[in-house]
Amino acid sequence: MNGNQTDTATKTFLAIPDAATLAGFSRRHFRRIIKDTLIRRIKIGRRVFILTADFDRWQAERKVRLLEAD
Repeated sequence: MNGNQTDTATKTFLAIPDAATLAGFSRRHFRRIIKDTLIRRIKIGRRVFILTADFDRWQAERKVRLLEAD
């Protein structure tokens, strides 16, 4: 595998701890958010991932909701 394929694979999936850190939440709270907002989960072996596109979409929706609340 060359460097480009590895970069693409890393950008496609986010591990829950990484996504929680990016979102600014604890792992436990972010897992609750995933369950409540029905963000699609992908299980590979014992690990659970979310798609980067789904994470980005959730963040965009979250920003819109926060702006509307003001």
